[in-house]
Amino acid sequence: MAMCWTPLSKLSTDRDNWTIKVRVLRMWDAINTKNNEFISLDMIFIDEEGSTIHVIFRKNQARTFRPQLLEGRVYTIKNFRVESTKGEFRPVHNDIKIWFMTITTIMESNKDMNSIQKYCFEFADYDQIQNQCYNYTYLIDVVGKLVAVGNVEEPQVNGAPRKLRNLQLLLKEGKEIRLSLWGTSVWQIDEDVYKNNPGPFVLIATSTIVKSFGGKFSLSSTSATKIYLNLEIPEVAEIIDRNGKKHDPIQEIPKIHAKQFSEEDFSSNNMKTIPELKCIEWDPAKQYVNCYCVATISNIDTTMGWYYISCVLCGKKVKPQSGSFWCAKCETKTNLPIPRYRIQIEVFDSTDKTTFVIFDRDAEKILNKSAKDLAEKQTEIDIEEGIPRDLKKILGRQYIFLLRLNEFNLKDGFENYTVAKIFDAPSNEKKIPMQNLSDNKSASTNFITVDAALKFRYQSGNSSNLLPHKRFYNSIQTSGDGVLL
Repeated sequence: MAMCWTPLSKLSTDRDNWTIKVRVLRMWDAINTKNNEFISLDMIFIDEEGSTIHVIFRKNQARTFRPQLLEGRVYTIKNFRVESTKGEFRPVHNDIKIWFMTITTIMESNKDMNSIQKYCFEFADYDQIQNQCYNYTYLIDVVGKLVAVGNVEEPQVNGAPRKLRNLQLLLKEGKEIRLSLWGTSVWQIDEDVYKNNPGPFVLIATSTIVKSFGGKFSLSSTSATKIYLNLEIPEVAEIIDRNGKKHDPIQEIPKIHAKQFSEEDFSSNNMKTIPELKCIEWDPAKQYVNCYCVATISNIDTTMGWYYISCVLCGKKVKPQSGSFWCAKCETKTNLPIPRYRIQIEVFDSTDKTTFVIFDRDAEKILNKSAKDLAEKQTEIDIEEGIPRDLKKILGRQYIFLLRLNEFNLKDGFENYTVAKIFDAPSNEKKIPMQNLSDNKSASTNFITVDAALKFRYQSGNSSNLLPHKRFYNSIQTSGDGVLL
């Protein structure tokens, strides 16, 4: 008697005694990048209709089911649960997903190997990539010509080394985009292939996320990312045919991550205490001065908020305009602005206290979450202080701050020093208890804010009574300009 299968497109959540015939398209271990902990065994199934679905095996089920399923093989599978798809990082566009149960049965179907396609991707073009920037609901598949490859680096991420390899792809629209492979994904690129063969090389990367920095979009791998090189599918053949016999050698991407600090670096002449910061002299011939400072975070000033709404292209602040947002730098409207960090922190060392301002990239580095993610977590906001609880986790932490001092710091005496980069301090494991911060004289200060400066101006009726750095606050407020990245 012939067995009846249900197409994936006909599955629903109202029963769990389904029977399907599918190919295991891809499989991977879902890993928590914060602690490198195994979360689940995940797969993508595809059926004869070309429909795909995300499949999840719980941590305690992985050992049982992993040996029974191989990537690329076709199986008949019975008795599983179907649930609605929620949350972010979805590898396929499907409103439902499959969870295996203890009663789920698997039978390999060798005679049906050719009835289901071997590969299936949801390729995004450049416009779709732009629209998906910092939108992690669905993961992105891309295909492009490989034009440059970086060596494996090992930057510090959340206080621990993590492997990284950067690639550069040329998309069919003629746009180049950076792809950053993290963790074990770096080993999916075989250097012998592109170094010892003539090319061209067309690369497919699955399940990536889109970010932007410095006005440029980039892709980052996830634990679901798979890399394919010169796969025999029409999309790859089209790019190879367009390229013809011409093939430029693969370029090398230079390393972009500086070394982390050690205690020997503290003796540098460029390492300053907070009083030394305040005493650096203004030199009209220099636009800015860079220096390092080791300091501990004791407070977060939320008078001006902790993020701003930015242009997805350039990262600058945008303003509401006619139901959309206007970016002055790009001179265009944007319907998809994103939150970016601007965190004003109070810091101290053994000698004094002052205020630093951390922007998006470094704030995300030490918080391990984007401003968009935190802004959307309204249920985790500390109502009394108006900031996410996750943001308060940095209190008591000590870092090495690379500071960029400008005219407003050195000439006008404005103490909000801009942080250009953050490094983990060797002593960062010894977090200062919160109760001790309030007892430390260096941990209590009165913030001079824009609102306070304006209030003083209106009460006095004369802005000339303001100190120089307060007059600067007044000028940026009345001109309508924000503090930009």
